Amino acid sequence: MKILSLPKDRNEIDSYLKKPFLDKEIGVVSEIISSVQSKGDEAIIQYTEMFDGIRLNSLRVPKDEIKDSLSHIDKKDLALIERACENIRDFQSQTLSSSWTKELNGKVVGEEAMPIERVGLYIPGGNFPLISTLLMTVIPAQVAGVQEIAISSPPSINSYILGTCGLLGITEVYQMGGAQAIAGLAYGTESIKRVDMIAGPGNIYVTLAKRQVYGDVGIDLLAGPSEVVVIADAKAEPYSVANELLAQAEHGKGYLAILIADSLKLAEEVKELTKELMDGLVILVEDMGSGIGLVNEIAPEHLVIYTENPMKVKKKIKNAGAIFLSTPVAIGDYIAGPSHTLPTGGSARFSSGLSANTFQKKTSIISYTKDSLIRESEPLIRIAELEGLVRHKKSVEDKVVKKS
Repeated sequence: MKILSLPKDRNEIDSYLKKPFLDKEIGVVSEIISSVQSKGDEAIIQYTEMFDGIRLNSLRVPKDEIKDSLSHIDKKDLALIERACENIRDFQSQTLSSSWTKELNGKVVGEEAMPIERVGLYIPGGNFPLISTLLMTVIPAQVAGVQEIAISSPPSINSYILGTCGLLGITEVYQMGGAQAIAGLAYGTESIKRVDMIAGPGNIYVTLAKRQVYGDVGIDLLAGPSEVVVIADAKAEPYSVANELLAQAEHGKGYLAILIADSLKLAEEVKELTKELMDGLVILVEDMGSGIGLVNEIAPEHLVIYTENPMKVKKKIKNAGAIFLSTPVAIGDYIAGPSHTLPTGGSARFSSGLSANTFQKKTSIISYTKDSLIRESEPLIRIAELEGLVRHKKSVEDKVVKKS
């Protein structure tokens, strides 16, 4: 950990915050997507053997294997997973948009909120099963009313992941990862029905592939490496602050771990406690106001507030994916209820984390009687004239002008 001061070390701080250059892999990802579009299952099987070292006979996991995997989950673990499910479902049910209509003088306007029909959810692989990511993507989609959910995860898929799929009632699971998985979901193959939307975090290849297929399918967001910013004052407990920063290192390379503090003593104590955190940073600010300004500028994925009055600080935060008031980020990662798939790379300035609302779409509803159209036609006709759209004007005039 390195201690820098604001504003003295502004240039060095900006350099640390600079987004990683991802575009060098665009060509590789484009080639993979093109190959899957033209060769389908064969391309995915070939890339799986190339990148994962596994030769697959089939992309889809048999339904019986998913069902049987549920029995492999320890009963105590299953009960705890079910408790997490309850919290997530309860929270996500609060995020849904509702349909609405307004009727006045023969005019009806409104919006109809509907679930996306078919969704593909990507669950990263690794040495340990990311059960929480499965819960945090599947449950919001189910709460939204999505009827078809396809899961994709690199082989070999852990029995706890498959078992949790069984617990959640998911029967469509594909053992494929990386850009080839995103392409398969987006465009379909002999054995994969294309989806309408893709959600879930992944590595650089998954992220770039999601960016490239966007428009042909919807996506949730472009989630990059994990981020945490802790803003703390002299009252903060150094061990609590250090633990939040150290936890980010478990996500692997590319993480962002920053302490913003107005106390040199705290900064030095945290630096001593986080010697192993080579890529972390401590930023010393003159006062809390300067620290809050920097937080809003960074717009971190996770913000942890360890101050004497965390609620007072929270009221001044404009940009953050999730805010934790003297509470560990891990609570949000696993059991609190909000999805842990959150905006990164400063995108919390303009976007939100994944939720049940992510899996909804809205359709506008408009109905005018002839009388209501007559009453409101004057501004419409004049604006159409100003825009030079003659047929727009005529389509209304034909409805409101009596023909002799």
